[in-house]
Amino acid sequence: MSGEERARQVESADAIRDVLAAEAEVRDKVEACRAELARALAAEQERARAIEQRTSDRLSRIHSHCEKRIDERTDQLRDRAGSQAPRTEPDPAERERLSAAVATLAERLTGADDG
Repeated sequence: MSGEERARQVESADAIRDVLAAEAEVRDKVEACRAELARALAAEQERARAIEQRTSDRLSRIHSHCEKRIDERTDQLRDRAGSQAPRTEPDPAERERLSAAVATLAERLTGADDG
């Protein structure tokens, strides 16, 4: 083997070693990027869960507050309606007409007027 061939083989071997070293370096950098991405993704997912929990808590408090206000307002309206509602007591003449209508209806339903 001549010195020139030997020099080319060494040069080729050095070039191959350089390429393999560069590939290894690129793989390491890609793996480091993937790990960093995984950490960033996990942090963002945790942040999203925290936001969702705070939102849910706030909505629950708002819902409870609204329910309480609706109940209070409903009670106020019922109290006011009860105190302002007109009396529905029939007068004696109306009461007499109602009794006669009930008696007539009862006779028809029971067949008492069939004789």
